[in-house]
Amino acid sequence: MRYTHTATVPPVNAYCLDQVAWELYCQRRYREADEIMRSALECGLVEAKFLFHAGLIAYAVGRKDEALLRVKQALALDPRVHTR
Repeated sequence: MRYTHTATVPPVNAYCLDQVAWELYCQRRYREADEIMRSALECGLVEAKFLFHAGLIAYAVGRKDEALLRVKQALALDPRVHTR
């Protein structure tokens, strides 16, 4: 008897990636956080907290222009995002 198994890869979850990236950022593992956050950004999620995290991580790795853009986007969506 032959078994055919086709594995399906679950879709990338931007929320999970954001959480992992933020944890790495909090541990000052900025390069790793940046790699994960870049994958998260590819998901196309537009949410204030997510974009705020992306901005802070971009700043930590030296991409100041991108950081400013992401933080501005986050604040446009939720002016109080930095307090949550």
